[in-house]
Amino acid sequence: MNSKIKNIQANIQIIEKEFEEDKINKENAIGTYTANIESLKENIMIVKSTIEQMEKVFQEAQLSSEKSTAQREAIVLDSNNKRGHEDIFMQAAAIQQIINYPVKLRNQINSLTFQEKEFSRKIFSESNTIKDLEAQIQILEMQKDGSLQREQDKITDLEAQIQLIEVKANRSISVEENKIALLSAPCTLRPRPAP
Repeated sequence: MNSKIKNIQANIQIIEKEFEEDKINKENAIGTYTANIESLKENIMIVKSTIEQMEKVFQEAQLSSEKSTAQREAIVLDSNNKRGHEDIFMQAAAIQQIINYPVKLRNQINSLTFQEKEFSRKIFSESNTIKDLEAQIQILEMQKDGSLQREQDKITDLEAQIQLIEVKANRSISVEENKIALLSAPCTLRPRPAP
């Protein structure tokens, strides 16, 4: 019986060790996800700052583009301004770049906005993963407590069986000792009264 109790105690240590290892792994994963979330939040702040700066540049480029377009249209409409027509022809590529620049900026801003939303989605996903891991840890703790209680109950049952065996053994010994005492006692026969 004592060897069974030792085996159960060894099982308890194994259960506790396995639980601790699993818990540590899950806590480490939570730490990693938390660090990822913090990094993503920093990236979002950088993206937002970049978008703000690009919005300012976009507005300036938009104004510059509108001015260039207006100047170009004015020169094109003025048939007496031959020098202006030559300048427009010579600067056509540069003017086209000025006109296209706001479009490029808008595309970059849209790309950054998409990237910001993607970061936010990842934060949401990793936050959910953390909640799931925390729930798994709680479940592990309940399972561990249940397993440990079952093992402890086995020990308690075995200890009760040992006590019962000891009580029975002590009774048997006592009965046998009484028998021995009776058998060992001098026999004193009393005469029977005469009839």
